[in-house]
Amino acid sequence: MSIAPEQGPAPVTTTLEGSETVELVLERVVNSTMEQIVQLACEAIDGCSMAGLTLLDAGGPHTLAATGEGAQRVDAHQYEIGSGPCLDAYRNRVVLRVDSTASDARWPEFLRQARAEDVGSILSLPLVVREDGLGALNLYGEAEHAFGLAEERIGLAFATHASLTLSHAQGYWRQEQARQNLGIALTTRGVIDQAKGVLMARTGRSADEVFESLRRAAPRSARIARSSTLLRRSSNPLGPVRPW
Repeated sequence: MSIAPEQGPAPVTTTLEGSETVELVLERVVNSTMEQIVQLACEAIDGCSMAGLTLLDAGGPHTLAATGEGAQRVDAHQYEIGSGPCLDAYRNRVVLRVDSTASDARWPEFLRQARAEDVGSILSLPLVVREDGLGALNLYGEAEHAFGLAEERIGLAFATHASLTLSHAQGYWRQEQARQNLGIALTTRGVIDQAKGVLMARTGRSADEVFESLRRAAPRSARIARSSTLLRRSSNPLGPVRPW
């Protein structure tokens, strides 16, 4: 009986497809960590009845994690209005506390909606990465004056943990983007060198002359490529677009 040789571990791929897989894994890890931070913060801080974590990205602020639908609704009121302690906390990178949603006059429209959600007090703690406000940890209490200095200190510990997680994720993706850009640059240089060699052999021109010809042709080639892409993506009722 023959025994098949043992197979080693599958090679690690460095293609874009592999990067996308890593991205999904990292996203799940970050989301899971933020959900744990929100749950633990609400359990550890006296007076907290629900909590949410706001993250700012290219599409604007959104709730990445929350203890429930109530916290998501309160967060969403701030996003819709464009005003509230959560938004100002990350914009100005400061801790903001609302002792009473009934008497605080800083965000009247939002606080009116917060009271309708049975929120009596709020504590918003900024998530700061390299001096940039990326979001906020928002703690909501049913009672007024639910949060004091002790609760702020505990909340800041959880907000710092969330900030560090985001910082590590950002650092990884900066390195990954640099790696991909280097690969593209090396590939492009190889193609250019091949094209120069072919043109020098066919025309007998010098390397500098051939490079100048390629440089002048590049903008036109880019325009043609963009036009072709737009044509391929367009919906043409007469059938596929043909170049003749």
